[in-house]
Amino acid sequence: MPWFPGGVSHHGDWYLRNEAFEIKIPGLDGSDHFAVDRSVGLELVWELVRLNEFSGAPSRFQSMFAFESLAEAQQCQVLDGGDGTIWEVETDLPGFRADMSLLHTHPKMDSALQMARIYWSQSEDYDRSNLPPECGPPVWEILLAAPVHVVRLATDVV
Repeated sequence: MPWFPGGVSHHGDWYLRNEAFEIKIPGLDGSDHFAVDRSVGLELVWELVRLNEFSGAPSRFQSMFAFESLAEAQQCQVLDGGDGTIWEVETDLPGFRADMSLLHTHPKMDSALQMARIYWSQSEDYDRSNLPPECGPPVWEILLAAPVHVVRLATDVV
């Protein structure tokens, strides 16, 4: 991909190569209508804001996702339907800490742009009272750039 000469992560591959960009909605009159998948649309908005305003930040499409504690990783795993394996990892590079709860919303475009700016600015003290209620409390994820080394299964952590 020309925008990502270093390649993309599994997350990036799913969003950039997946065919879920549009959802086909059969109309009552027999015609088909199409809508953009919310998750794909938000990831693309986030990436465009990053490219235009925070180009020094790592792309979510090229990152691995981590959490500061096993409990936070398990909480995210539950929110995502309980799928996936949690690994303990190490990296020599600093991570990028941001509030992923901002991606859990159904915003209008202007609020999506504002939430993406908050995310990429790594702000911790912003007014959450204007956010849609489905955002919930902050969920701090850490974006990690390759190389990331797997240490062990998180279930093996004492």
